[in-house]
Amino acid sequence: MFDVIFGLPVHILVLHAYVVLGPIAALAAIAHAVRPSWRPVLKWPVVVLAVVAGVSAFVTKESGERLAGRLVPDLGTVARRGSADPQVQAILDHSELGDLAGAVGILFMLVVLAAVLWALRSRGGKQPHGVLPVSAAVLVIVVSLGLLGSVVYAGHTGASAAWRARIAATSPAAGN
Repeated sequence: MFDVIFGLPVHILVLHAYVVLGPIAALAAIAHAVRPSWRPVLKWPVVVLAVVAGVSAFVTKESGERLAGRLVPDLGTVARRGSADPQVQAILDHSELGDLAGAVGILFMLVVLAAVLWALRSRGGKQPHGVLPVSAAVLVIVVSLGLLGSVVYAGHTGASAAWRARIAATSPAAGN
């Protein structure tokens, strides 16, 4: 299921959902957390984006593991020992960061859903006050920043693993 679709790696096809919608979800969740007056407008878009981010994080992580297994057949052994091959090491580094980004995406979904659904419990349109709402907002902000950082870092290592050697072997086109 997470390996190939129409002959192409699922990972390459689905990672863009997480890389694009994950940060949008994180920014929307931060806005929801810091601007109580925006919550009525943002609550359902934040819920939908959080679910899409969490599900796409899971699918991206699982499909990435399948792709890494294809690219590095003895992945478990190589991961324990490391590799002298820079391309294989780049894949291993990306795989580790991808695991982290996937876990953060799922955690983000759970935290944001809990916070938004808890905020919906407020009675009569009044925003809850006190330590608990502030703690929930801080937690949403922290997990959102974690999502942003992990997606950027994992994405950079993945792009480097896929393209660095290929680009280094070329020269710029004339006029660039």
